[in-house]
Amino acid sequence: MQIKIIYAARKSEKTYADSIDDYLNRIRLMKYKIETKNIDIQKDTPISALVVKEEAAAFERQIARDEYLIILDDKGKSYTSEKFAQQIQSLANRSSKVCFLIGGAYGVDQELKQKANELLSLSTFTLPHQLARLVLSEQIYRALSIINNSKYHH
Repeated sequence: MQIKIIYAARKSEKTYADSIDDYLNRIRLMKYKIETKNIDIQKDTPISALVVKEEAAAFERQIARDEYLIILDDKGKSYTSEKFAQQIQSLANRSSKVCFLIGGAYGVDQELKQKANELLSLSTFTLPHQLARLVLSEQIYRALSIINNSKYHH
């Protein structure tokens, strides 16, 4: 199974980056392929609906046709860790490639959301993208640990 996380970010905080990298490395040690891709946002771009459209176009260039696309959205489906593990296992059985997408500060373009296979909610709270990346990375690791009967998940 190949997993990709694409996201839009202007800056990175080392505190989050180290923790995210830790979970990504744990996933790799479990022999899963995982990659991340930042869609760089121009710092001088004015905030408008145009930014969301430009991000959507940049995201679409990174999404392969054969990937199962899951967009993070506060109105998406919520899972327990166990149910998320079952969903990941189901996806692994059906598709070898899964792409998670975390939008920028102003969300994800509605047209792109309609192309998604699934909308996933980590919380009904609005989360900063780096915290969302950390929670998503940890939950992917937890799901894979559950699937592999690791003792990480109690």
